[in-house]
Amino acid sequence: MGYSIQYSTKSGLGKPSLEVYLYGCDKPIPCSGCHNRELLDIPKVTSDKYAIEKELMAEIENFKKFHKQIRVSFVGGEPTAKHNIDKLCYLSNKIKSIYVDSIIIVYSWKRLDRISHEVYGSIDYGVLGEYVKELHVENQLPSSTNQIIYDFKNHSIVDNINLDK
Repeated sequence: MGYSIQYSTKSGLGKPSLEVYLYGCDKPIPCSGCHNRELLDIPKVTSDKYAIEKELMAEIENFKKFHKQIRVSFVGGEPTAKHNIDKLCYLSNKIKSIYVDSIIIVYSWKRLDRISHEVYGSIDYGVLGEYVKELHVENQLPSSTNQIIYDFKNHSIVDNINLDK
């Protein structure tokens, strides 16, 4: 299939969001303590962006019934991997064209300098950097001390978020 969509209470920077899992990771050696090891393999058959769009838009309509602001988090696997980047940009831009005030968040093992500039105009925030289990912090986003939250619109690092609320 190559993707899945689910509801999350905190992946929207500590607020509810829809999570879009784009399967397959381009990191040569998986992060220690990877949260989604089952999504690392690049799928042999992937869904096209239009199939994902159809399901995602239906999920957003349901999400809107309960939440004032649309938040969509792209996770993985690796949403910024070469085989996923077109889907990420297309879906993010599609969401933004319909839901102008929506917030798009990308979770990536990559540091800011490794994120393709192709996504800069498509997403609002990135939770960036390899998750390191030994640097884990409970009830905080990002969840390891070497990671950052980056605001792509204001080109700045955002303070960590306490999830214990």
